[in-house]
Formats: sequence, C-alpha cells, structure tokens
Amino acid sequence: MTGIAAKDDFVRTFRLDAAGVRGRQVRLGSALNTVLEQHDYPDPVSRLLGELIALSALLASTIKYDGVFTVQTRGDGPLGMMVADVTSAGALRGYA
Repeated sequence: MTGIAAKDDFVRTFRLDAAGVRGRQVRLGSALNTVLEQHDYPDPVSRLLGELIALSALLASTIKYDGVFTVQTRGDGPLGMMVADVTSAGALRGYA
C-alpha cells in the first residue's frame, strides 16, 4: 500500500463563507503513480482506477474509522471489477 504523505498527495477541506459552500479537494500525485505503475493497465483502465482511488480517499476523509475503507465496483462490461482501499493511516491500494 502507498500512503498519502508527499506534498503532492493530500485531501484538503475548504469553506467559502460568503457563498455558504463547504467542500474537500483531493490531489493524488506520487501516491497514485506508485499504485498505477505496479500494474500494466491500459490507459482507460488506469484513468478509471485513478478516479476510483481519488474518490475513495475523498470519501474516507469524511468519516472516522479504524481499519480499511473499501470501495468496490462490479459490472458486466469490459472492466468487470475495480477495488480501492484506504486505511485509517492513509495508505492507498487499488486494482482492477
């Protein structure tokens, strides 16, 4: 598993008080690259898996948990399954 520790890997909260907006921004650079480089996925699969890992990191940052937060997709198309894990310590893993 790869952790969210580098300067280019973060989940940041933000607020725009005047507009009444709150949100979170996720950026995964080297952590995502490390995960994707371990596999030889075609570009479309890498893109989708990257989006799933980013979504998982974003969702996991909104809750308190001890263990592993997992997001899994299944389908009948060319990409049958994708999984992304985020540990409570911030480690990332994904595969398709």
